[in-house]
Amino acid sequence: MPRNSGAAVSILIAVILGAPSFAGAQNAEWQVFVTVLGADGTPLEGLTTDHFAVREGGRDRTVLRVEPLQTPMHVAVLVDSSVGNGRPDDAYRSGIAAFVERLASLNAVALYTFGDRATRVTGFTQDIPQLRAAMAGMYSASVGGSYLIDAMELAIHDLKPLESPRPVIVAVSSEVAEASKKTAGAVIKLLIANTTAFHAITVASATGSGAAAAITNNIP
Repeated sequence: MPRNSGAAVSILIAVILGAPSFAGAQNAEWQVFVTVLGADGTPLEGLTTDHFAVREGGRDRTVLRVEPLQTPMHVAVLVDSSVGNGRPDDAYRSGIAAFVERLASLNAVALYTFGDRATRVTGFTQDIPQLRAAMAGMYSASVGGSYLIDAMELAIHDLKPLESPRPVIVAVSSEVAEASKKTAGAVIKLLIANTTAFHAITVASATGSGAAAAITNNIP
């Protein structure tokens, strides 16, 4: 199949799934978001209904159509504003800025920090100047602990009333020990209940692995 040279990597599958089993129930159309990559990690295009199969409850379902995904995301970007040593370097800051600006070109982005406490920096927006201004003032010198789990809960709370079809949380964390009041298990249940995708990036120091292993057991 030909490779896609564009930026979009996801597609939408419309499929007929069975409705809950009660008297008079009708089949309903559901949408499934899928990302398809080749062996080299390059997005694929030219896919048709023949390339997909959907099974629900042990039954094959009818795939109606396959089309490029046009639905934008709401992305909550959670940033460790201390990065372990209290002074995020220029490469870290510029990397975060470039990532956020690229996301905002197509999606609504909100910023949160958790290097000192879980804090909402700015709500969901595609206004790149607004996001740049927010990023310029969001870094802290505090290294009291990481409040990632609390920040995740805050982001989920903000996403819920939006009823976004594609809610996403991306967290950029460091090796600082977790100090959140909430537990990881409770927040994972919230992610599942609200069908929110979660991606984590950990920034380690040059000697990183020892420190990273040492804090694992501190996560509630």
